Amino acid sequence: MFHYFHDDAAYKRGPGSLSAEDLERVIRYCQETYHLLSADEWLYKEKRGALDPRDVFLSFDDCIRSEYEIAYPVLQSYHL
Repeated sequence: MFHYFHDDAAYKRGPGSLSAEDLERVIRYCQETYHLLSADEWLYKEKRGALDPRDVFLSFDDCIRSEYEIAYPVLQSYHL
C-alpha cells in the first residue's frame, strides 16, 4: 500500500515518500517477481476463485493529490 509521493517541487520529500522513479522500480521488481495485475484484473480473478498465489496488485490509500499527479501517470505507462 502506498501513501505519499514526492517530486521535490510541489511535493516535498517526507518519511516513506516515493518518487515516480521509486515507484517504477517497485513496479519492475513486482513484474519480475510476481504476476503484477491491474486492480480490475485482480478483482476479476478473485471473484472467480482463479487467483494464483503470485498474483498481486498495487493499492493506494488516502486519495491524496500526489498519488494522482505523480503515481497515476506511472501506473498508466505500465497499463495498471
